[in-house]
Amino acid sequence: MYFLKPILRIIAEIYVLVAMQMRHFQLTMSSLIISPLTLLVSCNTRQQPIQKHKDTLISKTKTVDFKLTQPLQVGDKIELSGGYDYDPLFLKNPPDSKRSGTVIQFIKGQNESPAAVVKLDRRFSGEKITGDIVVLELRHVGQTWQEPTPVHIELCDFMPEDKPWKDRKQGEWVEAAATVTPVTLKK
Repeated sequence: MYFLKPILRIIAEIYVLVAMQMRHFQLTMSSLIISPLTLLVSCNTRQQPIQKHKDTLISKTKTVDFKLTQPLQVGDKIELSGGYDYDPLFLKNPPDSKRSGTVIQFIKGQNESPAAVVKLDRRFSGEKITGDIVVLELRHVGQTWQEPTPVHIELCDFMPEDKPWKDRKQGEWVEAAATVTPVTLKK
């Protein structure tokens, strides 16, 4: 009986070591099987089709990239849509898929490009402001109003002065990457 206890302890230790080795073996084999399967499945997926229509590039993500025959001007009617978020703030209150308006003036922007002031057809609310005036700032360096997408949107409940953003009364930033779509361009 005295000899049985150490033998049982040795058997238990051997069992634990074998079980640990088997667990390591199982994990290794699982990773060796799963990795090639993942690679096989990911390499076999199809890319979303991109459709080209004249100078407008449309994909499943609803991004639009185009170049106008002339830059946006005062009097042009536009639509604002899209954005970074699935449910952009500027399209929430009231809910809509786009905001329509007319370019009423250009003012000094944050950079060398002017900012467009747009009078919207309907008021909407951000987190702090309700208004129908938005200031659109071009988002990328070198971008022009002939290629007006994407833009930052600043909602105002006042008419902004023709001063750079840092030197004038500021509204509420409600979007960083909206799409501008011309509806009617002034000739």
